[in-house]
Amino acid sequence: MTVDERLEALAQSVELLAAMQRDHEKQQDNREKRQDNRMQQLEDLMGQIMEATARLVHTAELHSERMNGHETTSGAARRQVK
Repeated sequence: MTVDERLEALAQSVELLAAMQRDHEKQQDNREKRQDNRMQQLEDLMGQIMEATARLVHTAELHSERMNGHETTSGAARRQVK
């Protein structure tokens, strides 16, 4: 193998490596975009869960207040009956 043939083989190897690197970078960019999309979806879902939880807490507080009101009213009614 002559020096020119070796240089040509080396140049082809470098071109192949460069192409492989570009492909790898494209794949990595695509992975990062998908991961960003998934992260955004998770953040949106977490926000929805937090909002729903806050509504449930509010409903539970209202229910508790009503139950406390009924207990007070029923206790007063029992005292009046006696």
